[in-house]
Amino acid sequence: MIMQDGIKKGREEGKREGREEGKREGREEGKREGKEEGKREGREEGKREGREEATGCINQLNIILIGQNRFDDVKRASEDHAYQQKLIRELLPEESRRKY
Repeated sequence: MIMQDGIKKGREEGKREGREEGKREGREEGKREGKEEGKREGREEGKREGREEATGCINQLNIILIGQNRFDDVKRASEDHAYQQKLIRELLPEESRRKY
């Protein structure tokens, strides 16, 4: 009887410890997965925001150039990134340039 009680208590204790260990491992795995998912979402959000800012900056440049009847510069800037950057530095306010 004593041996059976010991075995029963040992099993119960083992199950309890196993459950606790399983919960800890599950939480740790959940945290890792959550962090990875958060990083992935953050990168996508950052890319989207960057594209929106760049688009807005280029649109501002185009509005200025069109307003000055500089259609050849609009065309060239759309084909030559370095020239586009030069015009952005020259024509856009500094706070607009920082975003791009």
